[in-house]
Amino acid sequence: LHGDDLTDSGVGGYNHVTTDVTVDTTIKKFGSGSLYFNGTSSKLETIDPLSGQITAGFYFDYDPYSIEMWINPSVNNVDQTIFDLGTNNQVNPFAAAMNTSGNLILSNSRTTSGQTVFYTSSAVIPVDEWTHIAICKTGNFGGDVRVYINGVQDGATLLTEFDNRFIISGYLRPIFGLGGFTSASDYFTGYMDEIRFTKGVSRFGTVSSFQTELNPFGNADYGVVNDETKIFEALATYTPQLFADGTLGFDLGLSSNIGKYIK
Repeated sequence: LHGDDLTDSGVGGYNHVTTDVTVDTTIKKFGSGSLYFNGTSSKLETIDPLSGQITAGFYFDYDPYSIEMWINPSVNNVDQTIFDLGTNNQVNPFAAAMNTSGNLILSNSRTTSGQTVFYTSSAVIPVDEWTHIAICKTGNFGGDVRVYINGVQDGATLLTEFDNRFIISGYLRPIFGLGGFTSASDYFTGYMDEIRFTKGVSRFGTVSSFQTELNPFGNADYGVVNDETKIFEALATYTPQLFADGTLGFDLGLSSNIGKYIK
């Protein structure tokens, strides 16, 4: 999502249902606009490319991934959700939010009975200026998760081996600007720009810092090939399955029947 409009510009992009999210052409990081959330009713919900069809676009499972965006909050003294992957009262996986002290937090179990915060940044997210946040998972099955603020790792590396908080299943879809739990009211106030989810690629590996983007993200940029990248050869006897979002499914083993999705 570039923020220039309400359309997912990625290859095989997803549709969204928006409530009171507008494009602001004055305050933006890149391009011609950013997404404005009013703090009282704005939310953006990701849905399937075809209504009612489950596809593999967000089926990250145990694989590496990178989630990043620019945010510009108008307030930093209230609880407010940036995005939540645990929609419909799913206990796992996690949500990214800001607490009443302006810290970035990761939490799960976001239901009417509360939430469990398992990461709090040392940095405070300022108001009325752009801050880049990134959450990057390395490795398969195990691996680590690192949180970056303005290109610098903030806090300790989070271990992820078989940790359900970091497993993103195929039926989950992110919601932006509001928690996914029943009767949620923790609306985000401010602006978001250049929202990018990268599947299967740990963009920043295990580095402690990196240069944040100086330009808008590319529409077909799936990241870089590094030592985390696995390349599989599909069985010649299996016909690849084409999903509605442009993802291909391959059978990768004679006996294991592993399903790996390459986009």
